[in-house]
Formats: sequence, structure tokens, C-alpha cells
Amino acid sequence: AYVERRDADIKRFLQKNFTKPMPTFPNFPKELHSNEVEGEGEVEANVTDHIPTYHATKKQKAEEL
Repeated sequence: AYVERRDADIKRFLQKNFTKPMPTFPNFPKELHSNEVEGEGEVEANVTDHIPTYHATKKQKAEEL
């Protein structure tokens, strides 16, 4: 009986919790916005060849044997 009541209470609590409206995000003054330089465009990420570390550890173990 205790477990059933507890489960029902948890379900009720979660239902109440998820049905509340989300608060709106406050609008910040323009002074607090990040300063974007107009002359700069989007920056592309550098692409590097990524070698997983497990290959290096396998190679080291093979050399040790």
C-alpha cells in the first residue's frame, strides 16, 4: 500500500512539475550583448587529422612484446 501511494504521489508531482509554463528568457540591454566586429566574417574551424589514442597504445604494447 505504501509503495502504491508513493508511486501515485511521485506521478502527481511530476505531472504538476511538467505542466507549469516555462518562464520567458529576459531581454538583455544592448550594452550587455557581446561586441561583434563588423569587419570579421564567420571563422572556419581548422581540420586536423585525428588519430585515436588506442592505436598508439596498441603500437606501444606490440613494441614491448
